[in-house]
Amino acid sequence: MLAVSLMVPSLARAQDAVGDEPLPPSPIEQLLEQRAALNLSSDQLSRLDEIKQQLASKNEPLVNQMMQLRRQWQQARRAARNGRAGAPARVDRIRAEAQDARAKIQQNNRAAMQDVNRLLRPAQRKQLRGIIQDRRQDIRGRRAGGGSNAGNRR
Repeated sequence: MLAVSLMVPSLARAQDAVGDEPLPPSPIEQLLEQRAALNLSSDQLSRLDEIKQQLASKNEPLVNQMMQLRRQWQQARRAARNGRAGAPARVDRIRAEAQDARAKIQQNNRAAMQDVNRLLRPAQRKQLRGIIQDRRQDIRGRRAGGGSNAGNRR
């Protein structure tokens, strides 16, 4: 459950169209930002680093694919706006490929966070849930208050 909780902000952004948002940071990176607050031991930090490296090696080709698809998607959108035949179908195909790549990234992230859940002590998991809830409230507050991305949606 904690794994899903940590990733919800990332999942929401990942559902946007190919070119709307940058790829979110790894959930492990988000967790490591809280290392001091969670009082992680040196053994936990070492294992987290291993999990992070494994996740990066799994996600790197997918992230590269997403960057390539973003460029293709932008070109296809321009072509579609200019009335080029077949361009709307190409936009849809690229969007589907991007959704598949995002789903794989999310699956990798969930698996890594399951490893992290097993690594954290119960008190650390509880504290992390509080940090996540605070972060969500901050995000909601920025969106409600016209945050930086609120006016950039299509």
